[in-house]
Amino acid sequence: MTQDGEKIITIKPGGILELPAQLAQSLELKDNDKFRAVVVGKKLLQLFKMDEDFFRLAKNDAKVIFTGDLEGVGITDLFSILNMSQKTGALVLVSEKKYKGIYFRRGEIIFASSNQSEERLGDILYRTGKISKEQREEAERALTAEKRFGTILLERRLISPKDLWWGVKYQMEEIIYSSFNFLKGFFFFLEGDLAEEDLVRFSFNTQKLLMEGFRRMDEWPLIYQLIPSRDTVLEIAAAPGPGDLNPIMQKVLEIVDGQRKAGEVIRLSQLGEFNAFKILYQLAKAGLIKAKEKARDVQADKAEADQKRIVSTIEKYNLLFRQLQTGIGSRLNLPDAAASFFEDLSPRFKRLFEGMSLSAEGGLNPEKLAENSKKAGMLETGSFQKLAGFGDLFAFQLVLDGLNELLNFMIFSLRNIAGDDREIEEMIRRVRAAQNQIQDRKN
Repeated sequence: MTQDGEKIITIKPGGILELPAQLAQSLELKDNDKFRAVVVGKKLLQLFKMDEDFFRLAKNDAKVIFTGDLEGVGITDLFSILNMSQKTGALVLVSEKKYKGIYFRRGEIIFASSNQSEERLGDILYRTGKISKEQREEAERALTAEKRFGTILLERRLISPKDLWWGVKYQMEEIIYSSFNFLKGFFFFLEGDLAEEDLVRFSFNTQKLLMEGFRRMDEWPLIYQLIPSRDTVLEIAAAPGPGDLNPIMQKVLEIVDGQRKAGEVIRLSQLGEFNAFKILYQLAKAGLIKAKEKARDVQADKAEADQKRIVSTIEKYNLLFRQLQTGIGSRLNLPDAAASFFEDLSPRFKRLFEGMSLSAEGGLNPEKLAENSKKAGMLETGSFQKLAGFGDLFAFQLVLDGLNELLNFMIFSLRNIAGDDREIEEMIRRVRAAQNQIQDRKN
């Protein structure tokens, strides 16, 4: 209380507080809303409603021992620190209005919770094909404060205990993997024992979760290039050859009928969101299915863009070769010097420059070199990497490295012949500046 009798905020043990009625009203809150206060930094106090799962599961004597900004400390770093230091407690992640709670016991993840609607158990079980839309709605209508969603499903025999167990564990994994997308926001760790009576414990290998989370972060952007969303309607584009597909890929392909959206195909496959999306991506990359609503094939567009990028880069270097050829006159025969360069190459560059020569004007054939780089890219990458487009990335980098190697060789040869010729040095300086500019803009 203040001297004039006005009620002030008092933080109780465990960080629990009740707001004065006047303040609660101004914030459009209910009179009986309770909060937990968490100190974030030196000057910020964050309030959380007590009905959040991660506070219900963390006991009142839990203490905040670790807090910070997610831009400064990444999710993988947080998981690794808690895993290696064998901490027990709840890691709370906050990004805008999204909250996640990841629970640790002696450094291993045992549970996860989220306030995102798409990560509710009912939505998860429906999207993975374990229950129908009608069954989900029936269970939601019967929900009470005393009965959980899963309990209602079991009581009404809408799901088997085995499928429910799988669904809850899958839900936990998806919450954990989606936390890798929290690039901005803040976190804090409540150290202390958990309310075991309210907790369905699972055994997760934290290191394996980290590796899988990394892999998904790399692969989701590639998948979305061909299958932009769950609402993408898919259709058959070509028939597979004998033995081209394994049984699981064949099963997914058979669900695609030109009418179903990707989300429905995923639901009917019962493989889980990421696994089914990945198979659809592989089928699309192989040209067996495509997005129905798109007039042009995304794969063809990307291949054309990659080809143009490589050809454009080669033409820029051709200008530099021609600049050298014009500036040196008879002091060095550029095509002859290039011929000696092509004679003894590493296996990597040998594939790139196969059948290549420098023209009398000082240029390489862009289309031929681009084709060589594409073949080399396919040879250097594995099966899924090819599907994922890493062959194209390799091809571009190979061209850039090869052209730089050739240009560096030319400049080295020219300097050995020209000695201290100032005009030659000035020309080389201009060529080097242009070379650096091309490399700086490669992305």
